[in-house]
Amino acid sequence: MPVSGLFHLCRCAGSDPLNESCAYVTTSAPAVTDTRKTVEADRTEPKAWGAVFVALLILTFGAAIARAALNAGMPAVNVAAFRLLVAWIVITPLVLLRHRDAFRMLERRHILLAWLAGFWLAVHFVALAFALDYARIMVVQTLINTIPLWAALLETTVLRTRLPRVVWIGLTLTILGSGLIAVFGWLSETPPLMTPPETVAFGARSTQTATLGALLAIFGAITAAVYLVIGRRVRADVPLMPYIWMLFGSAALIGMVFVAITRTPVTGYDGMAYFWLILLALGPQLVAHSCINYALAHIPATVVSLAAQFITITAPVVAFFAFAEVPTSVEMIGSVIIASGVVIALAGQLRSRR
Repeated sequence: MPVSGLFHLCRCAGSDPLNESCAYVTTSAPAVTDTRKTVEADRTEPKAWGAVFVALLILTFGAAIARAALNAGMPAVNVAAFRLLVAWIVITPLVLLRHRDAFRMLERRHILLAWLAGFWLAVHFVALAFALDYARIMVVQTLINTIPLWAALLETTVLRTRLPRVVWIGLTLTILGSGLIAVFGWLSETPPLMTPPETVAFGARSTQTATLGALLAIFGAITAAVYLVIGRRVRADVPLMPYIWMLFGSAALIGMVFVAITRTPVTGYDGMAYFWLILLALGPQLVAHSCINYALAHIPATVVSLAAQFITITAPVVAFFAFAEVPTSVEMIGSVIIASGVVIALAGQLRSRR
């Protein structure tokens, strides 16, 4: 499949992405203009939700693929850096051939914000990779999925976004469900079946080490929220592919700086480690995150993050078959609470836009 085909779903439908404020503010523009915007929104938003669905389907396997790379001997900092670098290399020919003119229209603030988002994206993946090296997928995934909390705080304070009350209700439920799973995950005496490279087996790790993994996951959630909110601000003016190219390029550069600082070797690992790394870059990194960034031009970052809570339910299923991780009854109850919060929030968001 050609590279351009990977982004067919994620390609921007129009030259002027919709602004979320039109869903809440009535302007004095002519009725014809309002009708045109409404028609454009009706055509674009279903594509944005389609992109979110594809992203969540791929990201369901993201943590398991990263864990497989770690188990094959690839250091966590390399997993974070090279997933970004490979993705950036793959899209560079496409961007340079088809989108060179778009770069001439960029303003300095667009470039700076894109690079700033890339910095936080790199920090997010470094924290996530180390968290997966210390804690099991269920705990890491639920803590990473506290992103809606931080995204909501950022959107309401920085972007002054007005979210419907029902979204806050759904947000509260998702955070409660995630917290329930995370807390009982810390207290669980049954560790996942994994053996991190160049370390003792996970089962021999101390509670303090597992707690460090949880803290890294929370930090990763905060940095991801920053990246998402900045990304939505930039995507309101910048086409998808030029933004993705700048984002992945800056994040890859920061990741390689981490590799250099830690003096981590980049060669000499098992072939399967590189296989899982390339798969991680092409799937979860390239296609999934490109789809998410497309959706950010049309859907609030908080709602996108809320939809991502479904990964808390689907990722443990993959972990069960791949690593024999069996969810506890508390984890299943928490998953039901999370799913309820997602349904309530998304239904309320859709109702508020009608």
